[in-house]
Amino acid sequence: MNIVKLYFKIVYDKKTSILTYLVIFTVVFGLFTAYMQTNNSMPDAYESVKTNIAFIDHDQSAESALLKEYLHEKTEIKQVGSSTSEIQDALFYDEVDTVVQVPKGFGHAFRKGKENLLDVAQRPDSAQGMMLKQQMNAYLQRVYTYQAQFPNETLTQIKQRADADLKVKSKMQLSSGERINMNVVTRGMYFNYMSYVLLAIILMVVGLTMHSVYRSEILKRNSVSPTSSLHMNSFLVLSNILFGIIIWLIMIVVIFIFNGDVMMNTSGMLLLLNSLLFAIMTVTLAFMFSALTCTVRYVEDVMNGISNVVSLGFSFLGGAFVPQHLIPSGILTFAKLLPSYWYVNLNDALTSQMQVDTGTWTKVWQTYGVLSLFAVTFFLIGLVIMRKHRSQDEFVDNNKA
Repeated sequence: MNIVKLYFKIVYDKKTSILTYLVIFTVVFGLFTAYMQTNNSMPDAYESVKTNIAFIDHDQSAESALLKEYLHEKTEIKQVGSSTSEIQDALFYDEVDTVVQVPKGFGHAFRKGKENLLDVAQRPDSAQGMMLKQQMNAYLQRVYTYQAQFPNETLTQIKQRADADLKVKSKMQLSSGERINMNVVTRGMYFNYMSYVLLAIILMVVGLTMHSVYRSEILKRNSVSPTSSLHMNSFLVLSNILFGIIIWLIMIVVIFIFNGDVMMNTSGMLLLLNSLLFAIMTVTLAFMFSALTCTVRYVEDVMNGISNVVSLGFSFLGGAFVPQHLIPSGILTFAKLLPSYWYVNLNDALTSQMQVDTGTWTKVWQTYGVLSLFAVTFFLIGLVIMRKHRSQDEFVDNNKA
């Protein structure tokens, strides 16, 4: 137990770095959770965004006036010149997104049932312009249909009929009868970002602590002590795992404080176990890096660099920072070689599905197995490297210049 006390005494010296990561992460997540809960209610209907258009009426008929009134409700109509150069400039400088020109004789041709009478110009990258064109054609087709069906009615009455149809709205409901719970989405994001904090803290602290224990003068002193090498290494491994679990527990307490209501279910428990295995895997990864760098003199700079590069690299490539469906397939194929990919992939699966089905259970056991395999592999590699350095007495005395 003296070894465990020594280990955590060394860890205590790194308290500033540990608290910095934990406090920043907790504050940011707390603010994000408060924002998500404030905006947790979902709108009952889709609300379109008004786009800027120019409407140039060369016909000045009742039908063109009706179209302009329709567009006024759906868009912001801006005034631009009617010449070709003025229209092109307005589109080029993003003054308007679409230019609608009503040609001379539009009203007469419309009453005869002719289609595609409007001259519509839009920006090449404009999805709104294409949608607006479809909406105008649909509206005009509806007006023409009512005119043909009720030939004795005035255009105002026809407009009322067409507008009444547009006011009819459909209500969409999820097939399961459940609304999307933003707390579940927030929970998934928390566990994804949690992987970065675990990597950053554990890689740095475990690496530096192991270097403090394996300094050359310390090893030589321990070699003549009554404590066997096996005994010491066993307690060091136990201390490393215990430290990883403590950091994991602190972060789990945070998620229960902010989103505890969505944790007490099957998917929540599976996320907990997934993150615990990831934390243990990170401990073995830190042990491997400490073994690889045990001959480095300026170890603090090296371990800080490794901690930053690995934590950020794993998080970006694995999908913790950038959703995996947005990562190019080539990079995602490479990311499968990283434990963070499997960790995040399972988190996303547990977040996107309301119930844990057979396919999800298969992914659960696959991910747990992969993370366990990574942990064992990193630990064995670290042992082999450490044994090699010990046999060749390559440990660095950091007290020397």
